[in-house]
Amino acid sequence: MSESGVLIAHDFSERSERAAGRAFQLADEHGMPVHAAHVVDEAFPERKWLKDADTDSEGSIVERLKDAVRERLTRELSALKGESGVTIKPHAAFGYVAEQLHTLAEGTGSQLLVIGAHGRHAVRDLLLGSTAEQLLWYMHMPTLVVRRESVTPYQQVVIAADFSEEAETAMAAVRTWFPRANVRIVHVIDSRAFERLRDAGMPNEALEEEWQQQDRTVTDYLQSMMERTGMIGDHVDVRIIHGHPVEEIENQVSEVNADLVVMGGHSRSRLTRWLPGRVSSRLVHKLPCDVMLARGD
Repeated sequence: MSESGVLIAHDFSERSERAAGRAFQLADEHGMPVHAAHVVDEAFPERKWLKDADTDSEGSIVERLKDAVRERLTRELSALKGESGVTIKPHAAFGYVAEQLHTLAEGTGSQLLVIGAHGRHAVRDLLLGSTAEQLLWYMHMPTLVVRRESVTPYQQVVIAADFSEEAETAMAAVRTWFPRANVRIVHVIDSRAFERLRDAGMPNEALEEEWQQQDRTVTDYLQSMMERTGMIGDHVDVRIIHGHPVEEIENQVSEVNADLVVMGGHSRSRLTRWLPGRVSSRLVHKLPCDVMLARGD
């Protein structure tokens, strides 16, 4: 039977410990178990954990290694969870990481994937690495990339929003997972489009009218998205900004000292739609806080 929970991709590294701390905090808050998964690739680097592995059959090695992985996951994560009552469910799998995690997510009914990053530049390496790219391709649930060691509940969340399905999914994810956080919803209208219109000779009066019309359109659409997702209340404020998306989102994160940024994640055929080209990747590279990517259906 499927059991809802938080799924953590664990590779027994320091970054995985950081991700596990956040996974336990969220699981405890939402009354869920933590499904901890370690996927062994075909090279079998974990063979060194077993004695006499060279004399065993491949089938025997696989089963023994799965047992060893589950035992180590339980031992190390039990030490991390502290006094919380969160149940740890260890999982060991062999094969392609993204496919195995997708299968585990489906089988356990997990609603969130948590993965760790080394530090300031690790998110760049993580998101541009083939394994993580494929994770974001396969996984249907929100993916939380943990950079900071803190396990205090998120206090200030920035949602980077446009008009896409993914952005609306991001709002819904924030309401579900972080209902007590203060939220700033940010939509950046790329000012370079207006600069091109000005360079093409459009009169200032017409430019001003277009500017105001875009502001009204964005305001109305964001309001409808917020109403559909229940993202309404005194804890929510909205900023519509003209400028360069990367710089303006960074400025907003700094201004409110955000500990989490949530944005639409990968769809099946493209990077996030809310930012053109590679801007989304550049943004994630530079953010100093944790990041959640949410993908539409």
